[in-house]
Amino acid sequence: MPVAVASAVGALVVAILAIRLGWFAAARRHPARASVVVVATLAVALPVTWYLVSPVFLRSSLVEAAPGAVDPGSTPPRPTVPTPAA
Repeated sequence: MPVAVASAVGALVVAILAIRLGWFAAARRHPARASVVVVATLAVALPVTWYLVSPVFLRSSLVEAAPGAVDPGSTPPRPTVPTPAA
């Protein structure tokens, strides 16, 4: 949750800076340049974001018994007793 809040605050700060510095007006005046910048930014940002955020929701773990572990539902094997030869 703190990461989400920090990300939202960061996005808000960037949006306020963009408005105050006139980035949106510049993007409207130069749509081709703005498109190139957006595509280049997304080409870098999306894979980096996926790499950094995916461990949060993709979990993998090895689920198997430890070596020598006994299943609690199984019965132990009976010892074999040699039968006398007749």
